[in-house]
Amino acid sequence: MNGNTPQNTSLLTLSPAEATQGLEELRAIAAHLQLAEALVEAEATALMTAFREARSELRNQVAIPNQGEVADGKAGKYSPLNLGVRAHKGGLEIYWFTQNKSSTGRTAYRYIPLARGGKGAGYGYHMSGLLTHARPYERELVRETERRAAAVRAKRAALVDLRRASLRLVKQYEEQLASDQAAVTEPGSIDAQSFGAGPLPGYT
Repeated sequence: MNGNTPQNTSLLTLSPAEATQGLEELRAIAAHLQLAEALVEAEATALMTAFREARSELRNQVAIPNQGEVADGKAGKYSPLNLGVRAHKGGLEIYWFTQNKSSTGRTAYRYIPLARGGKGAGYGYHMSGLLTHARPYERELVRETERRAAAVRAKRAALVDLRRASLRLVKQYEEQLASDQAAVTEPGSIDAQSFGAGPLPGYT
């Protein structure tokens, strides 16, 4: 620094009361973000239910021929593609899977992996690959449902990042307050020391 530049030798300080209030507000923010995550999880479950109900209705519609049309035996054919929602390793998964029954009556499940590269990687599926598992009558429904599912995945990921960041700040505040409180109780210390007071590294 040159001679015309003032040197700040301490951090911005807060009184103990202000620091405690700030800590409580950060805790409240973390709690609100956790509530927002729960709302997103409810949104994901509602999306899954809506998809299954809409697909069932579409299947019934195409299975019934219009007047004068010849019934198509494959029109309302069972679709193996399905949408699921589950809690997994502390997170939320909105995933597609197929289910098929074998001749023995057992159901085989196969999970379809999320896209690993390109636009939307991590939050969505490759649409062309996903639609290969869908019946013609449900493809538009699958396309729209996956678009909404990708938005929900991205929304929850953003909320999780914000909540984790707020919890890190809470921990830092708690440690700083504990450190300042310990300093106040030391012999020769000044009562009601300001939060964050101290020299900046490199400016002593």
